[in-house]
Amino acid sequence: MQVSASRFSTVVFTWHLTHADLEAIEHQRAGARYVTFNIAVDGLAFLGTEAGNEVHPIHGDGQLRMSVTEWEDKVLTPLGYKVPPSWEMLLPDPARRDRRKWAEAERRLGEARKALRRGEAREAVGAALDAFESVLSQPYNAANWRTKLERVPGDLLPKQKRDAVADMLGGLCTYLNRVGHHRGRTPDLANVLPAMPVDHWEAEYVVAVAHFLLPLGLRLVSEARPASAPQQPPAAVTVNQ
Repeated sequence: MQVSASRFSTVVFTWHLTHADLEAIEHQRAGARYVTFNIAVDGLAFLGTEAGNEVHPIHGDGQLRMSVTEWEDKVLTPLGYKVPPSWEMLLPDPARRDRRKWAEAERRLGEARKALRRGEAREAVGAALDAFESVLSQPYNAANWRTKLERVPGDLLPKQKRDAVADMLGGLCTYLNRVGHHRGRTPDLANVLPAMPVDHWEAEYVVAVAHFLLPLGLRLVSEARPASAPQQPPAAVTVNQ
């Protein structure tokens, strides 16, 4: 690099972070409450003087530390980072996938991803349940999915497939409900109902699965016909003689 010939010079380095870089950092951070970077710079500076060019070694190191909130507000949000790019790679070809429903699931699961970044694994699972509850009341009950999906035309969703989808969505939401929302049924020594233990890696898997199944639920629910209004009995007619 070329620097000025003064005794002291300031050099500014620009670090371009891709979404893949951000995903790798999130993976390494693994739920820690702070994001810490140890930065070391080694190089050579060509100093132009009247006597000719001089070569000087440059070395510097330092540490950059920010809270999860700062990491989200100052880095992730401005760079538009939401869903890890590796998840996107698992989707079908972009020309065939329903981007609108994927983006809608991305929005609804935003709180679950934030909880993951804060290292709050159980809260992330509970927030994933909230996302499904914003689509259907008591989504952990497969019968509720089945009732909703009964209004999807049979050529799109035959009964056997409808029952399977209802059981699949209800099964995931049962896990989200029993692990991320409810506590255990057996009190501990302090007579407190314990919360279910959830490791960070477990919550990451569960939120990822939720992000793939929620667009499916959104799409199928959007295909459901409006419930038909109940037939009213004919009005009684009184004829005066």
